This record gives sequence, structure tokens and C-alpha cells, in this order.
Amino acid sequence: RDLWCRAIPWLSIGAYAVLSGLVVAVGRSAWGVHVALANKYAPFSLYLAVALLFLVPIVVEDMSTRVSSRATRVRAVRGVGLGCLALCLVLHGVSAAGGFREAMWRGRMLRYGKSCLLFVNAYTDATCLARAVFPDPESLKKRANELDRLGYLRPRLLHSPRLESLTAYDPANHTVGAFDTFIARRHRVVAGGWALKPSAHEPADSVILARRRPGGHWAPLAFVPVSLPHHGSGRGGARPQGYARWRYRLAKSDASPLPVQIGAWAFDAQRGWALPLEGVHTLEPDAPLSNGPGQ
Repeated sequence: RDLWCRAIPWLSIGAYAVLSGLVVAVGRSAWGVHVALANKYAPFSLYLAVALLFLVPIVVEDMSTRVSSRATRVRAVRGVGLGCLALCLVLHGVSAAGGFREAMWRGRMLRYGKSCLLFVNAYTDATCLARAVFPDPESLKKRANELDRLGYLRPRLLHSPRLESLTAYDPANHTVGAFDTFIARRHRVVAGGWALKPSAHEPADSVILARRRPGGHWAPLAFVPVSLPHHGSGRGGARPQGYARWRYRLAKSDASPLPVQIGAWAFDAQRGWALPLEGVHTLEPDAPLSNGPGQ
């Protein structure tokens, strides 16, 4: 009875943490398993740590009073203490690994969103902005320009769609990736490749799928996240770390009028630099359907 009287307050605090996590998971389950299990409410777990900090010594002290032999008592306390410590370390390691992966992925998606945000005045990719930054692109554009005017955005917003003006290196001597997949279908094109940052040996923040304008310059068509595993050779024969491949389905109507040359550029959203990937492809108009007999 004495053990229960001492333990119930801490059991209640620990149960609050566990039940809060379960309620949040159930409440968010309508948006899918990934959303339900996302680590969005980490402060709830602090109550469980506080509860265990007091609950474990209470249990260990009660166990020590139930054994008569001092040697047995010492072994029991030591075993329980080491077991709890090992369990906490294992759970902490698993949690830290999951949190690290989540933080890396979240940072990658934030830089992808920043890529299309920097071009909001030169080329508005509403899909990218709505998915990675803010669901209302028009409202976002006004706020971004106000923040830029006040000097809070680094780098500053871009006002020209010409990608050549963002090239910080000589493309002939600085390979950052390849545009190696171009599959034209009836109404769509599947484009893909791999891309590194112009300034570092790591995956690019985004890939800008671009078209060559009549004047010869390149202008954006879409912003693509670099989020797929890459197993090929990187710059200088080294293998780039992490996820460096990209893939995108482009509607032919978005690239009209045809024919048009399609290229891809690796973009560094932290510096505002861009470099073309190896490979330029020509998108031709669909051949007309035959109107012969039986057609």
C-alpha cells in the first residue's frame, strides 16, 4: 500500500505523457499514418522522463526492502538500475536516429521551398509554393516582397528568370550532375537525373527544369526536389552522399509552343547560385494521327 501511495502521483504524470501521444496520434490519423506518427509534440515526452526519474528509485527502494540478504539486495538494485539505464539508452538512440533523419529531410524540403520562393517575382511555381512554403501563393508573394524590402531574406528575391545570371562557375569545368532521363510520352515527359550543389559536394537544394527561350537564354519551367537515392559516380569520380537523384513528370502543354529545348539546372538556395546539368533534350510536338481507312 505504501508503494502505491508513493508511486501513483508519478504514474499519473507518466500516463499523461503516454495518453497525450496516443490521443494526438488518433486525432491526426485521418491524414494518414505518417502524419499520425510525426514527432510534432515532443514536449509531451518530457513528463514521462520526469515521472521515471522519481518512479524508478521508488521501485528500486521497495525491492531492496523485500530481500533479507544484503548481497542479494545489492545485486537486485544494480540489475534494475543497469537494466533501466540500458533501456533508456537504447530508446534514446532509436529516437535520436529517427529525429536526425526527420531533421535532415525537413531541412531539405525547406531549402526546396526556398528555391521557388526566391523566384516568386520572376517565375511563380504555384505547386512548389503551395506544397513546400504556403498554401496561398498570392498572399505569400506580398509577404515575401515586404520581407525582402526590409532586408530579412538572404539571398534577396530574384527579379529575372535568366538562369545564366546565377552561374557562379564555369560550367565547362564544373560538373554538378546530369540530366540523363528524358522519356517522351503522348501528353507527358518523364525527366530525371542527379544533381549536386554548385558550391559543395552534397545534393542540390533543388533542380530547376528549364526551357530555352527564343533569345537563347534559359528560363524556369518547374522546381523539382532532389529526393531520390543516388548510386552513381559524382564529381571527380566520388560518390555523392545521401539522396541526389531527382525525377519529374512534365506536361507537354506546360512547355508549349513546341519544339523546345529542355535543360536542368542545379540550384543552391542558400547562395542563389545555379549551374546547368549535363544533357539538353529537345521536346518535339506529337505526330498527327493518321486519318486513313479504318482510323
